[in-house]
Amino acid sequence: MKYNCSLIQDIAPLYHDHALSLQSREIVEAHLGECRHCADYYNAILKSDSHPLKQSTETENICRFSEKIRKYRLMQTGVFFLFVIVLLTMGLAWFGYRGISEIPGVYVLQHPVAAAAATLLLFGIWYPFVNSKRRMLCGTSGIVMLLAMEVFDFLTIPAGSTMGIQIGTFFYDIPNLAGVDIAESFQYALPGFYIGVAATIAAGIGFFCFCRKAK
Repeated sequence: MKYNCSLIQDIAPLYHDHALSLQSREIVEAHLGECRHCADYYNAILKSDSHPLKQSTETENICRFSEKIRKYRLMQTGVFFLFVIVLLTMGLAWFGYRGISEIPGVYVLQHPVAAAAATLLLFGIWYPFVNSKRRMLCGTSGIVMLLAMEVFDFLTIPAGSTMGIQIGTFFYDIPNLAGVDIAESFQYALPGFYIGVAATIAAGIGFFCFCRKAK
């Protein structure tokens, strides 16, 4: 049976990709052996090694969207790990002479404001905001609040406390604000404090970049 050249040329790309059944391949091969015009058409496919059939616009959009989602998830996970690093720095000694009266950075998290800051940052990282400005506002508020609590401890820990508040297992020292001395703060601050602040700033920068790319 003789087949129309248009039909053979339509399925030539499928023949090239080995996507035809054995019987269909034999039909195409027989036609190419008899028809010089179709044989030239198929040779052009081989030379260019390209498909005359293009992906649909819808398929291309899906591929681009999938790649965007993949990059979004990678950045989201990266920012989360930056936040984890910030928390790990809380285990370092922040104030006092090394080995004598060391105060761990986890002291910062005893502040209700710091706990709220961590919650806001986590919310900003993982919640599927439709509006990127809301995500930026949420996470940035958390970073600023956390930095504020770190600076607050930097100024007040060396001055000691006046009294404490205990609610259940929660205990918080009220600092002696009248005794704040910046020179003493620098004198008593250990490297752990500066590492913690640097990690927090890095997390803030990472979150900002994440929000910019997530638009």
